[in-house]
Amino acid sequence: MAHVGCTSNANKKVGVVAEVCSPDTRTHTIAIHLDFCELRDFSYSQDSQVSTLIHEVSHFADTFGARDVVYNMSECLKLAKSQPELALQNADSIAGYVFYGG
Repeated sequence: MAHVGCTSNANKKVGVVAEVCSPDTRTHTIAIHLDFCELRDFSYSQDSQVSTLIHEVSHFADTFGARDVVYNMSECLKLAKSQPELALQNADSIAGYVFYGG
């Protein structure tokens, strides 16, 4: 991530399979970690390569500029009910919308 002006925190977090530098609107680089290759290609009910890429793309400043408030759909649904404006800024909520529609 250093080549696009960011410092990776992935080695400090368990389960990180991909990451982006949200201000990187020139190259839109997505850093793919080895565990990404172990994910299923597509799934409606579990993490997948497709859902991970949608999640990561939503972080770029020129797409949604999304944050990581909560993860997984059950938590996203709770967030949507309790704080809908915050859910609109959450990367997993955006990925869920793409998968399940509005």
